[in-house]
Amino acid sequence: MLTTQAFFERKVNAIKYSDCVIGKVIKLSSEEFDSFSNNLLRDRDFIRDNAEFMGYVDGKIRCLLVTGENRQHGILVDSSGYDYARYSALLPNVDSFLTAGRYPLIAELNKKLVDIVDYIAELAVADREKDLNEGQSIIDIEDLENKFNIDFGINHDLFDAIINMFEEYEDIGQIEVDDSDLIIHWKPSHLIDTDIELNAELLSPLEEILEAANIKHPSLGEVFELTKVLIDTDDFMVEKAKAILSSGLVSIADVPTLIDFLDEDNIYRFKIINANNTTELGQYWVDEMPDAVPEGMTAEEYGRLCVIEEKGVFTKWGYIYERECVNDETSFKANMIIHDGEFISVKKAIEQSKGESNLFGNNRKQDKVKHINKGGDAL
Repeated sequence: MLTTQAFFERKVNAIKYSDCVIGKVIKLSSEEFDSFSNNLLRDRDFIRDNAEFMGYVDGKIRCLLVTGENRQHGILVDSSGYDYARYSALLPNVDSFLTAGRYPLIAELNKKLVDIVDYIAELAVADREKDLNEGQSIIDIEDLENKFNIDFGINHDLFDAIINMFEEYEDIGQIEVDDSDLIIHWKPSHLIDTDIELNAELLSPLEEILEAANIKHPSLGEVFELTKVLIDTDDFMVEKAKAILSSGLVSIADVPTLIDFLDEDNIYRFKIINANNTTELGQYWVDEMPDAVPEGMTAEEYGRLCVIEEKGVFTKWGYIYERECVNDETSFKANMIIHDGEFISVKKAIEQSKGESNLFGNNRKQDKVKHINKGGDAL
């Protein structure tokens, strides 16, 4: 997206302009320039002192160009014999204008760079529409050298500049260079043919879920298939799938594997709890299942135990774990207690209790030991 500064007038039927000759450039500090541009009708010493460079001569307006430090635009001034800017005009992108005027070779080089980038873009788009290379566009570097009479083997910096310019295109995913070709990988949303009616709101989730699955360069056909699946998948399930994929708990090799994973049964295998640490995780279960946590065990200790058994991870979406990792009958949590700040098995605790009267508290019966047994319905 290009940005500039301009002065607009309301309901103008025709744009009027005048030929002008810049006799001198006056550079002010940022503070001085801001004061000048906001008070153009105030008398200025630099205007009075440079009156000779302004006026109407040979059908052209002679003027000053006033610029400011770190300011994008300049102001053309013709005082016509007065000490203030009696006539003024905005000149946007003043640094580029001055550079082109002082160093015409740089302006010529810039134009050549733009022409090369535009030509590459034209070839790449045509190649993309034919879908000959599975979501890629391949440009022959030698053809570029012949067309523009330039040797990139010598002009490495020039070639790097072209690559950097082309990467600014918003629909480019990645650019690779091999010995003879320039390989352009398109972002998934830009592989979709505009003649095919697809829900535009899916373009962002499409890219996001591919990024979460770490799939870099899908083909056009794969993009279509994945898009159709996303159309038929509930928004909540798509968001949950993105969270699971980003957690690293599953490994996705390609788009077909990703499509299989998006089956609702696969996504339901995982549970997401609104918790950012073991204390919050333990507290969640304390609130949900008060009887699950035995006396003497803190929420943090129980949350830590959950992570050990479930092999879950904390993410920006919360705590995520796979339900199938937990077997209620052989649950690690269901057969552990805290002793001296460490987790030990109930069996071991019972054995030790024979010689340690304080393991479960003074005179505490073994049959009063509460096991950790997390339960409850999963989300």
